[in-house]
Amino acid sequence: MYRIYYTHDGEITTVGVANQPGEYIECDLDAMLKLQESVHLYKIENKKIVKKTLEPSQPARKFHYTNQPPGWVCNKDNLFDVIEYATITPDWFDNTKHSWVKYD
Repeated sequence: MYRIYYTHDGEITTVGVANQPGEYIECDLDAMLKLQESVHLYKIENKKIVKKTLEPSQPARKFHYTNQPPGWVCNKDNLFDVIEYATITPDWFDNTKHSWVKYD
């Protein structure tokens, strides 16, 4: 087994076979290799590996509705009442109450 060390905020500090004191979770080889490729995209929440939600760094020039993720979830037909960014459809998503929006 391999170890993923992290801070109290969930930021990953070390991934590998280290045997150091501190907060860590154990993982298999596939999870370790996946994290080592892009450790900045993941964090630890409730002792589980979770992909971070990254917001775009530049303001959008245009926007449009879409039918699926990834994108921003907003209240139905209101592009400016944004709830959150999602890469997969959240469990609470309701097509009658929410819309998908992409900002380019």
